[in-house]
Amino acid sequence: MPKMAEQVYRARFARSRDDVKAAQRLRQRCFAGVEGEALDQDRYDQLCRHLLVEEHATGRLVCCCRVMRFDTGADIQTSYSAQFYDLSGLQAHSVPMLEIGRFCIDPETSGADVLRTSLGRIDVICGSAKGPSAVWMFVIFRN
Repeated sequence: MPKMAEQVYRARFARSRDDVKAAQRLRQRCFAGVEGEALDQDRYDQLCRHLLVEEHATGRLVCCCRVMRFDTGADIQTSYSAQFYDLSGLQAHSVPMLEIGRFCIDPETSGADVLRTSLGRIDVICGSAKGPSAVWMFVIFRN
């Protein structure tokens, strides 16, 4: 990952309920255009890890996404995406899989470094998955 991205932003997983709520507020702002204490939440929030990208200097949350890991494709039907898409073609795969969802970047944030930071962290997650490789997928919904 480029040094510039590391200096401006940091990526980490949520460590508390407050971290998850901050991600849900950012998602609500990005997906529904609603400011304040409203939360974009569903039952998958409890099943996923939440990746947060923050400004290094201020700690301000600028990007987030949910990460759900599956040991093999056999479990893919429990994913968020399976509600909307036929994922049966992935069930026979024996490699670990990640579903990356509810990905959003604060509309006031510009520049490619925030995206580089988030994708760099996802790449590290894939590299540490057990097995020869990991498949990851983004699902993008527009309201």
